[in-house]
Amino acid sequence: MPSAHTIREHVQTLTAAPSHEDLLCQSLEVYINLFPVLDAYLLRYSPIGYLSEGVISLNPAGFVHIRELRDDIRSLPIIYSAIREKKAKYCAGVEYLKQITSKYILAPSVNAMAVVPIVFGSSVIGYICSTQFPADSAIDEEMLFSLTLFGELLGKLIHDSNSTAEAPPIK
Repeated sequence: MPSAHTIREHVQTLTAAPSHEDLLCQSLEVYINLFPVLDAYLLRYSPIGYLSEGVISLNPAGFVHIRELRDDIRSLPIIYSAIREKKAKYCAGVEYLKQITSKYILAPSVNAMAVVPIVFGSSVIGYICSTQFPADSAIDEEMLFSLTLFGELLGKLIHDSNSTAEAPPIK
């Protein structure tokens, strides 16, 4: 499990991303390198309508646009809980089956999920989901704390990078 110092150092490297899009892609790479996960789905979130929308995902095959994902997170209890509490959540086995809607047809090998809210201040601006984990991995309370810290640091970085970006002229 990465220490808080290691997480901070890795998130700090993202400040060198040349664009917002690169920042998002590199964020998923850092996430997968730091934590015992094999995939990462980045979604934006709006509390207006409890709406989440897919942005990109990263798995061993590479990056994929996931713009077709769009959900009212109230229908996905684990995601709703993570966003409401602003804390990373994990479920597996039977609990996973109870938490995920039948809307999604998932591979038989998918039987767990981690959700990491991306938080800035009191607002959740997005989240990262993972559904594939190494066989020897353990997502315990300490790991959830580290995942929560990652989401908080990433949220601040995304917010700060957006507020310092040069806005296009209004015509």
